[in-house]
Amino acid sequence: MEPKFHAGELAQIKSTGEVVTINAISPGLSQTFYLVFQNGKKNRYKEDELLLYVDKEAELMNKIMECDFANAESFQKYAYYRLFSESQDGNLYSYQGNKIIFNPFQYKPLLKFLEPGSDERLMVADEVGVGKTIESGIIIDELISRGDIKHNDAIIIVCPSVLCTKWRNELKNKFQIDDFYVHDGKSLSFLLNEIKETGKIHYTHSIVSEQLFRGEKYQQLLKECLEERGEAFFSLLIVDECHHYRNPGTNTNKFGSLLSLCSERVVMLSATPFNLRSDDFYNQLHMLNPTLFPDQTVFNQLLRQIRYVNKSITLVKKDDIESRKQLISHINSLRPIAEQNQYISSDFMRIYEKILSREQLTTKDKVDFEKILEKLNPISSSFTRTLKRDAIEHRVTRETMTLEVHFTNEEATVYNSFLETNLERYRMLGISERAFGLILNGLERIAASSIVALEKNVNKFIHMPVEAFAQAISEDGETDLKAAKVMLQMLKESYSELMSKIKKIGKNDSKYNTLKKLVENVQNASGDNKRIIVFSFYTETLKYLRRRLVEDGYKVALMYGKTPEETPNNQKDEDGFKVLGRSDIMKSFENGEYEIMLVSEVGGEGLDFQFCSALINYDLPYNPMRIEQRIGRIDRMGQKSDKIIIGNLCIENTIDVVINRVLMSRIAAATDLVGEMEPIIAQGLAKINELIITKDFTEAELLKREKEIEQRIEKARQTREEFDEARYELVNDKGFRDEFEVDIKKSRISPRESLLFTYSFLKKENGCSLKIVSETSGIIHVSKDICERIRSYVKRMNLGKRGEELQALVDNGGDLLIDFDGDAAYINKEAVFFKPAGAWIHFAIDYLRALNAEDYENLFYATLKEKDVEELEKGRFWLFSYEMEFDGFFDTKSYEYIVCREDTTKLIVLDETQKKQLLQSVRVSKRPDRVVWDFFDEARMKVEDLAEERKEEIAQNAISGNAIKIGSRIEALRNLSNYRVRNLEDELIGAVGKDEERIRRAINRERAKTDEKIRILEEKLNYVGTYALDAICLLDVV
Repeated sequence: MEPKFHAGELAQIKSTGEVVTINAISPGLSQTFYLVFQNGKKNRYKEDELLLYVDKEAELMNKIMECDFANAESFQKYAYYRLFSESQDGNLYSYQGNKIIFNPFQYKPLLKFLEPGSDERLMVADEVGVGKTIESGIIIDELISRGDIKHNDAIIIVCPSVLCTKWRNELKNKFQIDDFYVHDGKSLSFLLNEIKETGKIHYTHSIVSEQLFRGEKYQQLLKECLEERGEAFFSLLIVDECHHYRNPGTNTNKFGSLLSLCSERVVMLSATPFNLRSDDFYNQLHMLNPTLFPDQTVFNQLLRQIRYVNKSITLVKKDDIESRKQLISHINSLRPIAEQNQYISSDFMRIYEKILSREQLTTKDKVDFEKILEKLNPISSSFTRTLKRDAIEHRVTRETMTLEVHFTNEEATVYNSFLETNLERYRMLGISERAFGLILNGLERIAASSIVALEKNVNKFIHMPVEAFAQAISEDGETDLKAAKVMLQMLKESYSELMSKIKKIGKNDSKYNTLKKLVENVQNASGDNKRIIVFSFYTETLKYLRRRLVEDGYKVALMYGKTPEETPNNQKDEDGFKVLGRSDIMKSFENGEYEIMLVSEVGGEGLDFQFCSALINYDLPYNPMRIEQRIGRIDRMGQKSDKIIIGNLCIENTIDVVINRVLMSRIAAATDLVGEMEPIIAQGLAKINELIITKDFTEAELLKREKEIEQRIEKARQTREEFDEARYELVNDKGFRDEFEVDIKKSRISPRESLLFTYSFLKKENGCSLKIVSETSGIIHVSKDICERIRSYVKRMNLGKRGEELQALVDNGGDLLIDFDGDAAYINKEAVFFKPAGAWIHFAIDYLRALNAEDYENLFYATLKEKDVEELEKGRFWLFSYEMEFDGFFDTKSYEYIVCREDTTKLIVLDETQKKQLLQSVRVSKRPDRVVWDFFDEARMKVEDLAEERKEEIAQNAISGNAIKIGSRIEALRNLSNYRVRNLEDELIGAVGKDEERIRRAINRERAKTDEKIRILEEKLNYVGTYALDAICLLDVV
């Protein structure tokens, strides 16, 4: 069989478009194989995986001479294919790209992370309710979409154990990332041993509880992984509740520092503020980035530098006579630092000289100087904080309804009998007075929760075996069964009597009847949204309420600690209700299938109910933070109601009265201090609780404690305000919303572009179409052939949850209402959400690449209306599309459009806004009238010169960020290497003979290996940019 290619020829890889040289030919039995070198490695390709390389520019010139123009639809298809198929640095793939309620502030951490000056280590200290989990999901999604994190790179999330499931569910449901594995001890050991022994990672996406991971066994394994691998092996680490790690010298702090060393990128999350001038802030930033913040002295120097930077930025904006004097003083302090930075020193000095000479600064000077100064602020790219009042424009009001429950005589008798009978039991057990008070306190809460639900508690004791009771009351392990039997019989008689009293109450339950009134009041006050969450501490109370409410015709769901994550097959609970999983219950409640959701504290952990606007506390916790955490389930980002209703039930002449008066009402005004309050007023709450336990609450004593709590609340508010003012001083991030609007316009990809790409793609395919419904949605129809190709693609790519959108299209027979806007799809449940750069778009690219690799169009003719595109007035223009590639730490590619008037009198480099206007406005017309070639060569030369300038401009803007990232990686490699060398040098102490030789060889190998890795990275400091003409479009603006 005659080979299609010969050694030395250029060929193009079909799947990627990469041009390679054929080095050798390897004949096979049924086909020929070709050996090529790529990135220093020898690879083998089948003949049908390669194409003959064609000089695109020469081919393009031939088409021009023949006037072989394709139409505007083909140009759109070309442009959108290029837009979506390449990893382009200007794209923000996650923008409206997930099923979340869009809020620009949730993109603030991502933009910090992507800044040119960022070394991808960021602390996010947002207030409670802003959505740190969502912000982290956006970062994960963006890095995966950009290709910065590959499919086999490891992402690990370390969080408190109670939040592990929430993290997994949020990433699965809102970001379509369904392969995060929540580790137990066995799988965590496997993960770490695998890294240590092979360097490979089976669990690429992991969630580990902080409590498990910081155990001595796992920390030791982590150290051994680091020593064995010699470099970071986690591509991204996310640490939730990072304030737990802030105290130096503690086991948790050492664990956090070790984790940081093991990770290329780090995101640390905390809602608990701390004094920005205290050791706390330094300790956490040092853990985040020990290279940038090596010690407290350097940190304090940086703080002074940052204040000079931010004051200078403010003064540059003013630039009047008075501010110029202060500005000179500040920038004189910054000048030595700027001169040491080779990437900004020349630009800094240019504007510095202008300022010294009293020359007027232009607007461009001010903008340039602000950018230069921002590069001298190391904390700006390492720290971000968003306040709830800044992020959430729609603030809800709270209306509280409290109904007092009046016990009947029978209920009061049961309440008191329950307490007396149990207290007698505990006296027999010899409990101390202090413990006795705590027990009484707990018993009162159980009894106040539900008198009728006590039946199960009482019944359990009546059937207690005498041996168990004897063991409970024994001293020194010796049991007297005879005495225990007599005592137990006495108690059983009391409990049996109590049981008969409970049964007599039956359905005459005053608290339940009051609940029904409260439900009615709350639903009447809630408008159209009738859904209510009812909280109780006690599972038996919740189960009792479910039985009663269902009997009374309410649609009710129950979620408590034992509710499974997923719905089991045909399983019923002890009351005969079908067992449902948490996700199914949540979905049904959100869809309005239930009126009332009964939830325990544990059952509601980590769940968000912003679609619900009413909550009832069936029983009241002592700690007001518990109440606020319950309310926080509905009062959070995404709450659409203007008002939320909080209902409370308070039983007269019980502990509820004190709780409601002292703790609830006094702290109601401090809801803006959630997070800060708990540590700050804990002492005051402890004193109140002590009074409740000992029953020593006189009116005077209560007033005294109330006043103390009010003072502590005021102190908490002052502390928070000082923190936030200092935060503005450090990171200078006021006006973020306006800046985001500017930044997002630079993104080449948006839901609108995804819809238009789909339209242009399907219009050219037989039997396919897209009927556009709105700016971001449409009704898609694909042929049976495309459905089959989709099935094959999903199977081949093993997409899992990420392929959900494609599966929905196939399952629906190829017809589907879709929406590319995550925010709109969150609200409109009828449309299926398609990610703007998700599985559908990747399928379309894969399909087009296979279809068009050998024959694609690159010469077009289209028309525009005047004013469709800014700066393009009536006339004829040549549009030249240039492919620009840049090789550095991250390889990037972009397509630049340069437009030249036919007579060469005007040249424009289109910005992102103009590109979008162009693609949305081009129209199909007949073939162009007579084409004048007199100025074409001159136009091409002018455009070529401008393309060279544009390439250099892009490269210059990227060089600084490239150097920072490489410098950060080199420093991290050195730190890890020094860590390993120090451990080896410790082994040298006392080593002799062969052991000494072995250790010295290991030290030399470690240093040589690190030097080689650093050499490879330093080669990437030479940021190389290339450009090539890719396509031409003749434009008539009419």
